Amino acid sequence: LGADQLAQVSDMLFTNLARCLDSEHFQVVERALFLWNNEHLVNSGCLSRLNAQAVLPIIYGPLYKNSSGHWNATVEGLAQNVLKMYMEYDLVLYDRCTANYFREEEDAKRKLTALEDRWAAIEAVASTSTPAISVR
Repeated sequence: LGADQLAQVSDMLFTNLARCLDSEHFQVVERALFLWNNEHLVNSGCLSRLNAQAVLPIIYGPLYKNSSGHWNATVEGLAQNVLKMYMEYDLVLYDRCTANYFREEEDAKRKLTALEDRWAAIEAVASTSTPAISVR
């Protein structure tokens, strides 16, 4: 793909790549990570340093999750290697993606806690205001 063609499909391509990296099936994740073993893709293709600004923000979350405690050692090692490669490419971008990831995770935890609190309040109101129903 040329730069113009890649620009047209990059969001969709990298989003689908992130979905594969976030798969529950370890072989899907493993095969996606094997893309970084392709010299052409890494040196001059869509996974190269030139496209790090486009790809890393999209794939960072799934890569980080797989690099820190995946049950399959191959997946974990491959994910760590890919993260290390992008960290060496552009440390500022890597740090920004890391900060964004942890901020988004914290926001998701806060939203989940708020949702659980609202459900608890609804259940409390329902249990105190429901009239007793007798079955004969």
